[in-house]
Amino acid sequence: MRRTKVVTWTTSIINNFPDSSFIIVEKGGKKDDGGKTVPRGFRHLPVKDGSGKIELPHLRNAMARANQIKAFSPKDSTERIRAVAKSRLAGLARKYLESSEYSKSEKVRLALAYVRMELQDHFPIK
Repeated sequence: MRRTKVVTWTTSIINNFPDSSFIIVEKGGKKDDGGKTVPRGFRHLPVKDGSGKIELPHLRNAMARANQIKAFSPKDSTERIRAVAKSRLAGLARKYLESSEYSKSEKVRLALAYVRMELQDHFPIK
């Protein structure tokens, strides 16, 4: 079993992540010389580190914030990006809950984050 270490991702670290590190990238952005979408605000909910590895604490955080993301691009909508983000997050949660790679306590925290995300639409917390 693997124990996850929480790594703090600063804005400069996140800005250097490839687009594939994010749950969703809005329509309408342009690519910079490094192939990353600009403006950076079009990229939402980073869950993978720069090497492409999923970080469970960041996955849980993304689930908690899925209902808070807003579209910045006039070519996209908040409803669409939230729906796509939740669908992708749910798939990742199921994948990692079935994995034997993580401890029981890590799986419980992930399951709770998943349930909270699913309930946000039905019981919004103000």
